[in-house]
Amino acid sequence: FMLGEKVPMVARIARTLSPQRAEEFQGLVSAIEAKIQHYLFIKTLMSVATAALAALILLVGRVDFIIFSALLIFLLNYIPTFGSLLGTIFPVLIAFLRYGFCLRLVLVTASLMIMQFVMGNVLEPQVMGRSMSLSPIVILLSLIFWGWLWGVVGMFLAVPVTSAIKIVFDSVPGLKPVAAAMSGE
Repeated sequence: FMLGEKVPMVARIARTLSPQRAEEFQGLVSAIEAKIQHYLFIKTLMSVATAALAALILLVGRVDFIIFSALLIFLLNYIPTFGSLLGTIFPVLIAFLRYGFCLRLVLVTASLMIMQFVMGNVLEPQVMGRSMSLSPIVILLSLIFWGWLWGVVGMFLAVPVTSAIKIVFDSVPGLKPVAAAMSGE
């Protein structure tokens, strides 16, 4: 419903503004939309790569439910920081139930954790660059706040919503210091 209402809502708001303010408002909406699309595109590519690597690790480790585990890792990878941890619990639990506590379990667990760490803390920040321009502390606080407010859905939406708020703050002269404090630059 929100996506379907976006264009008419922007047009209705723009009609209430002066031509110059309407143009500024539409530019602001376009900037938010472009930033969120870029974030989702990069996050999707990184999630696919993470899930594929996890599937390879699980295949080599002969862990059951590889496709389901990879899909779970793919989906939970959209939650910054905590999603990758949650995504590894299921395949590790399956490996434990199948093989018990053994070297295979330790190797699969360590491989998944190392892969998640490298993907989430080394590659993803480099690939994304500073495109979202949010401080890691702001991302963590936004995860806590939006997760508290909306639950799991809030955790999925935390970075795009916070990025949109920062873009709005950047466009309001009195809020530029707040936007600068939120910045990862």
